[in-house]
Amino acid sequence: MMRFCTLLITTLLLFSCSEKPKTEKEEVPVKVSHHKVSETKSVTIKPVEKKSKYRTVSLFEPQTGWGYDIFDGDKLLIHQPNIPVVQGLRGFRTEEDALKVADAVVVKLEQGMMPPTLSLEEMQDLGVL
Repeated sequence: MMRFCTLLITTLLLFSCSEKPKTEKEEVPVKVSHHKVSETKSVTIKPVEKKSKYRTVSLFEPQTGWGYDIFDGDKLLIHQPNIPVVQGLRGFRTEEDALKVADAVVVKLEQGMMPPTLSLEEMQDLGVL
């Protein structure tokens, strides 16, 4: 009986101390970009809501306003420092406006549209003009 209890306790200890295999993938740090960002720029990383291979980054230039970059992994795909359908070098009024447009462009990229341009009407529908 004593031998059975010892064997049972030993077995329970072995199973309770063993690690369970990890089933979730560990997150890997991602390098933000390869292009230089001057000290006068403010940069905010905002992931697209659903799983996407694209990543958006908002940019701020004091002279023009808000813009955005879109990355495919570490590769800079689109650098848009100003409003695309407006003449001149005018940036978006707010960071939220820039990211709304960046997200709309990502949707077009995911649908395979090339180039992923937005029309004046689409920009107005987004409420950024």
